[in-house]
Amino acid sequence: MTLAHNPPAPTKLGLPIVSEICPVGSLGRSCGSLLSNSIASHLKMGSQAILIDLKEVPFIDSSGLGGLVKALKLLRKHQVRLSLCSLNGQIRMLLELTQLHQLFEILDSKQEFYSKYTNYALLTEKDGYIVRQLHAS
Repeated sequence: MTLAHNPPAPTKLGLPIVSEICPVGSLGRSCGSLLSNSIASHLKMGSQAILIDLKEVPFIDSSGLGGLVKALKLLRKHQVRLSLCSLNGQIRMLLELTQLHQLFEILDSKQEFYSKYTNYALLTEKDGYIVRQLHAS
């Protein structure tokens, strides 16, 4: 799995801050610290909702599931919404078999997530940096 993060200094934007994390590759033992670091960076930036887009993730093992549960616990502690989207059939089935689908907000697409917000500041990871984009109607 690859993730990049080097956050700029936090700012007050006056809009809800939502973050998008898009891991690439399998979520396994090595992803735990990468995912934790990425989520911690987004929390420092003031994110109020985090979307983990699993479109490019073909497989999740028990360590990867543990990392997602750990992230969920951390974000709930900070009252930050966590959503998962674009799960393939195998990952969706794994979450259902472990009954974790009852804990996570699982969405079909990014559009479903963003439809809940009219105006927001989006934080995405690109080329090793968290990039801020404003979306206002």
